[in-house]
Amino acid sequence: ILPVPGSPHSIYTMMQDSRSRIWMGTIDDLFCFDGVHFFSIRGYGYPRETANALAEDTDGGIWIATQGTAANGGTVYGGLYRYQSGHVQNVFSGDGLSMVSVAPGVMLASFGTEAVGRPTYGDLYRFRQSGATWIPELLKEKAANHLTVDKDGTTLFPCPGGWCELPRRQLEQWKGASAPLALHEHAG
Repeated sequence: ILPVPGSPHSIYTMMQDSRSRIWMGTIDDLFCFDGVHFFSIRGYGYPRETANALAEDTDGGIWIATQGTAANGGTVYGGLYRYQSGHVQNVFSGDGLSMVSVAPGVMLASFGTEAVGRPTYGDLYRFRQSGATWIPELLKEKAANHLTVDKDGTTLFPCPGGWCELPRRQLEQWKGASAPLALHEHAG
């Protein structure tokens, strides 16, 4: 292992983006490694929050879900942020557990305060792009933990009593709270 000058410490999450850059979330910052140098994103508007999860959308935007101090008994909650073109956008407030890119203009995220020693099932949200903004839509309360997407575009995640899945097509075409959501639940 070779030390790289300027490398961050206390890394909580990492991700490689589509341009081969490495993103590292720490206890109070987000860093990008371009293969030679480390760059802090704080100067672009990223707050002093703990990065809990990272994802990239189809436009190359980097999404950061953070946990605030509420996880350790404090009063500050985290948020969901998107970084692109030298700007950090605050998309949503709340302790972020996980997020994934589902389709062009569609992201899925779970929010809840993690507790030591027991699983946390957070609220599941879809974020739909409308121009330069992202619209949050609650899919299901206390239903999801860490999200992943399989090769067919189906979102998989632990849920109370086992594991659940949501097909990509349903997430793309869902019409809001008045429309049924077919969450496929499996015992586990």
